Formats: sequence, C-alpha cells, structure tokens
Amino acid sequence: MSERGRPAGILKEEHAAVLAKLQALENLLGRLADREAVRLDLRELGEFFARDFWLHFDKEEYGLFVELGRYVPRHAGPLQMMLDEHVDLRNLHEVFNQSLADYLAANDTPLTRETMRRTGLAFIAALRSHIEKEDGMILTLANAHLTPAEEERVVLIYGQIEAAAAARLAPGCA
Repeated sequence: MSERGRPAGILKEEHAAVLAKLQALENLLGRLADREAVRLDLRELGEFFARDFWLHFDKEEYGLFVELGRYVPRHAGPLQMMLDEHVDLRNLHEVFNQSLADYLAANDTPLTRETMRRTGLAFIAALRSHIEKEDGMILTLANAHLTPAEEERVVLIYGQIEAAAAARLAPGCA
C-alpha cells in the first residue's frame, strides 16, 4: 500500500488541506470590517468547518485511534491527549460558529466581530498545534505499528464515514 493510500497518509493529506483553509480563514479574520468583501468566503469556510471538517475527526476517533489503541493506550497518553483536544476544538468552534452566524446574518456589531476574531484565532492556533502533534506523533505511531490488515480496516472505516455523510447530505435525506 502506498503512503498515499495508508490511513496516516490520507489524514496527512487532509491536514494539508485544512492548514490551507486555516490560512484563508486567518486572512479573512483580519478584514472583518469589510463585511461585503469577506462575507461569501467566510460563509464557504464556515460551512467547511461546520460540516466537512468534523468527518476528519470521525475518521481519527472511530478508525485510526481504535486500531492504534491496540498498541498504545487509548484512554491515556497521546491518544487521550488528541481526544481531549478534539473536545476543546469542538467547543472553540461552537463559539466561533455562533459569532460567524451572527456576522453573516448582518448582526455585525463590534462585539460580534471581536468574538469571531478572538475565537477564530484561538481555533486556528489550537488546530495548527493539534495537526502538528498528530503529524509528528500519532501518524508516525500508526505507520510504525499498524499491520497491512489493520490499515485496510481503517481505510474501509474512512470510506464508511464518508459514505454515511454523503448519504445524510443527499437531496431528500435531510
């Protein structure tokens, strides 16, 4: 199995895409006073982080971390740290997403902008740090420990997670 088709390689590619979106979001957060110029791009990034991004965490939590938990403790050490950070990131995102919704609904007050900027930058910093730890530690552990059969199971789970999400988003399946 090539690095690209291995579970760690798949997540690493997704990390690169997320990092690019974080850079775009960071740039937009510096331009909130120009609402009309940033509104559509913010909406698009908001939709990505509100919907598509969490599939990545599902792949980690229900795929990679389960298999990797056969080799390293799942409820202690690096895997628990990643799971704890997932909770923290979800909480930060919830506050950011609410302020983004207010901003996009033209409830554009200085407090809304400041909350969005502050929580957005905190989310960006935390997620960048999280990705760095996963790339440097968790994905390295996965490549070192998982057998080809375990890797195939994880990739199958990734596909199931994506298929379930696609089915939920299909017309008539709301």
